[in-house]
Amino acid sequence: MTNQRKKCPHCGSTSTLPIAYGLISDEGHKKNNESREWVWGGCKYGQNGTDHCNECGENFGEKIDYTPKNPIDPEKLLDGLDKLTYHLEPENRIPKLYSEAITEANGDEEEAERIYESMLIQLFIK
Repeated sequence: MTNQRKKCPHCGSTSTLPIAYGLISDEGHKKNNESREWVWGGCKYGQNGTDHCNECGENFGEKIDYTPKNPIDPEKLLDGLDKLTYHLEPENRIPKLYSEAITEANGDEEEAERIYESMLIQLFIK
């Protein structure tokens, strides 16, 4: 089925199809190969736009850029992981943080461990 409402900005054709994203079953792909109602764009929504032109083969419409805005420096990440691992050991805990975690967990040590780990992640990783 052709999407008559969309006009290709590259060639002006109205012979366009919507782009479908996500995990699509083999049955879904097989059915679409017979009826040709959409073009598969991959798993990440919007990476190829919203529509595909059957005439010129170009994709168009809003595209989503998945490039991280603040990429993590690998050295900083490894350093943070080293610090996190070190301070997770009971003998190397940061007393003030662990005390806050125990208070927040109402004395539940298992829950306090999870809270403390989350605090360390915020401190050293993010």
